Amino acid sequence: MKGGTAMITTVIIVLTIVIVAGVFILDHFAIQREKEEQEAARKAREERRAAKEREKELVTVKATAQSGAADPLSNAKKETADGRTVDLRTLGHITFACDAGMGSSAMGAVVLQRKLEAAGLGNVVVQHCAINKISENARYIVCPKEFAIQVADAHRRARIIPIDEFMDAPEYDKIVAEFVAARTNTNAASDQEDYHGGVLLKKNIRMNLPSKDKESVIRDIGGALVECGYVTPKYVDGMVAKEDTFNTCIGNYLAIPHGIESVIGEIKNAGLAIFGYPDGVDWGDGETAKLVIAVASAGDDHVETLGKIAGNCETEEEVEKILKMSVDEIYELFA
Repeated sequence: MKGGTAMITTVIIVLTIVIVAGVFILDHFAIQREKEEQEAARKAREERRAAKEREKELVTVKATAQSGAADPLSNAKKETADGRTVDLRTLGHITFACDAGMGSSAMGAVVLQRKLEAAGLGNVVVQHCAINKISENARYIVCPKEFAIQVADAHRRARIIPIDEFMDAPEYDKIVAEFVAARTNTNAASDQEDYHGGVLLKKNIRMNLPSKDKESVIRDIGGALVECGYVTPKYVDGMVAKEDTFNTCIGNYLAIPHGIESVIGEIKNAGLAIFGYPDGVDWGDGETAKLVIAVASAGDDHVETLGKIAGNCETEEEVEKILKMSVDEIYELFA
C-alpha cells in the first residue's frame, strides 16, 4: 500500500512539474511573440517615418522643370540630380528603369516611346533595364518614385523623372513636352519672307566679301550666328578651336566651320550662316575656301539643309556657280 501511495505521489509530482513547465514554456513563447509584435510595430513606425522623409527628399531629386524664362537655353537644358544640366537637344536616349527591368519598365518604355514618336521624336530611343543595370552614361532616367533617391544617388549627372504609374503616368506627356520644347526653334523672325524654319535667315547670307585670314572669317561668320540668337560667343571660340584638331575645309572650295563637342551646349537654336569669298581664304593645309557655311547643330533641324549643302556643292564648278548667285537664289537653294 505504501508503495502504491509513493507511486501516486511520484506521478502527481511529475505531472505538476510537466504542467508548470508547460505553463512556463507557453508564457515564454507568449512573451517572445509579444516582443516580436512590438518589434514589428516599431519597424512599421520607422518605415512610415522613412517614407515621409523620402517624400521630402524627392523634392531634391530635381525631377520637375525649373522656371527660367530669362535664360534662352532654359527650354533645352534641364537640371540633373547634382544640380548640373543635361542638354535635351542632342540627347538621343532615355533610360526607363524598374526593380527587375522586365515587365513594368518594358511596358512603360513602350508607352513613352509611342508618345515620343507621335510627337515626331522617334529618334529619341527609350531603353528599359533593371535599376542596378543603368549605364553610367545615362543622362535621362525614368524610374518608380520609390527608387528615385537611390537612382539619383547613383547617377548624379542624370536627370531623374520619378513616376507613380507605368501605363498612364502624367509625367510621360511632360517628358515629351520637354524634348519638343528643347528642339523647337524659337528664333522666329517677324518678316516671314526672311524666315524659313529658323535655320537660315537671308541676313546671314553675305556674298562677295573681301578675303581675310581664316580665324577672322570664322569669328565674323560665327558672330552672325550670335547676333541672330543661334549660339553664344563661347560657341564661336569652339569653332576656332575646332580648326586645331580638324580642318573644316572639305574640298571644292567649301568650308563648314562648326564648334567642338564641348561647346554643343552653347547652341541656342539650330542655324546656318553662308558667307562667300570669291578670291578665296587660305584655310591651311593647302586648302582654299570660297564658300564658308557655319553650322550650329542642335537636334535635327539642320539635317535637310546639310543634305542640300552636300548635294549642291559636289564640284568646284557648282561652288563657283553659287558664288555668283543672288541672296534670294542662295536662300531658295539651301533653305
